Amino acid sequence: MTKNDANPEPAANVQVISERALRRDRRWQMVLASVAGLLWAVVAAGALAAVLVAQTYIRPTLLRAWQEADKTGQVTAESVKRTIQVTAAITNAAYWLGIAMAAAIVLAAVATLLYVRVSHQASLRKIRSELADISAQLRAMS
Repeated sequence: MTKNDANPEPAANVQVISERALRRDRRWQMVLASVAGLLWAVVAAGALAAVLVAQTYIRPTLLRAWQEADKTGQVTAESVKRTIQVTAAITNAAYWLGIAMAAAIVLAAVATLLYVRVSHQASLRKIRSELADISAQLRAMS
């Protein structure tokens, strides 16, 4: 038996410990909510950036390469080379963007799930604390 087992903590110390735990839970909730929100914003910005890059760089570059081939009426080795280079760059960029987006989605989902779990624990801890207060008040009345 330890010293704490022999002497239970007074109700005031339990209240202080409970308040400390509730404050810690609120801090974790704020941190996880901020991280999850930031990561979901990164996911949305990444999707928007992918569309904007495709419309402002990739599409015009491919169109120029094809128009150059149409001007001469024949496909030159240079236009084929340029089209292949642009296509390779698109493929490479899409690959890395896909990996980055998948990682951001997974991290955002994990942060969201952790936030939900911490919020649930905080709610249960708050309910237990309030029930303990009510129980103490009822004991004091009788």
